[in-house]
Amino acid sequence: MIGALGFKLSLVPSHTWTPDVYEGSSAPLAGYMSVVPKIAGFVVAMRLFEMLVVSGVVWLEYMLYALVVLTMTLANITALVQEDVKRMLAFSSISHAGSMMAAIMIGTTQANTALFLYWILFMFTNLGAFTMLWMVRHRKNLWDERYQHPYSKFSGMVKIMPVTATIMAIFMFALAGMPPFSVFWGKLYLLSAAVNAGFIGLAIIIAFNSAVAIYYYLKVVVYMFLKEPVSNDASLYSTNASTPLKSIVGFAVMITIFAILFVEPLLNVITKYVSISGF
Repeated sequence: MIGALGFKLSLVPSHTWTPDVYEGSSAPLAGYMSVVPKIAGFVVAMRLFEMLVVSGVVWLEYMLYALVVLTMTLANITALVQEDVKRMLAFSSISHAGSMMAAIMIGTTQANTALFLYWILFMFTNLGAFTMLWMVRHRKNLWDERYQHPYSKFSGMVKIMPVTATIMAIFMFALAGMPPFSVFWGKLYLLSAAVNAGFIGLAIIIAFNSAVAIYYYLKVVVYMFLKEPVSNDASLYSTNASTPLKSIVGFAVMITIFAILFVEPLLNVITKYVSISGF
């Protein structure tokens, strides 16, 4: 069961399919796969593993602890050396999945609430980031023979398409867990759940991995705002900028920026249903 759910949730060592599949898929499909199907896997893992840990299967708790730490840490380290933004986002989604698994390992009501809060906030931000990649996609690999979205592609984008660059930067800041953007509140509540349950070491590891992740997220921002553009032709970056995609990005960026306004009501709703469901 650990192997099967680990494969579905992209947990180490069953994560190796993720970056290749995401790279070969269209950006919207990759964004969809990174968030929507996994929530069912997390619910199954929550039901199964928390029941077994409470039943006294001590070795399972140790194994889940190791799985969480390895997934977060190895995914972050691998993301540091990626040359393609889509592959970087794939490894970052693996790291975020490790953080979600930490909530299941903790097993308290607050931790389970943190999992759903974190995943809802992460879902909109991550879908927005992948949709941005689809909007700036070109049919031919103009910037690199191997990758469609190399970092160099985003060089100087603020001078060519300032609005696009700003929105992409907002998504990167949010995924990095910077306040006051959406994912920060999910991560903060998860850290609070870990500390309250006595998992101080785990909370430190999560915070450390969040600090490491800032580097590769801000790398995109540095290319967009601090480097000279490779091409001044804005049409190369807007071939797929259709009205539906713009609407999706607009909705995602509004939730990402103004998440602070609905975090508390969302927490109340999630806590209510988590308690009713017996998690």
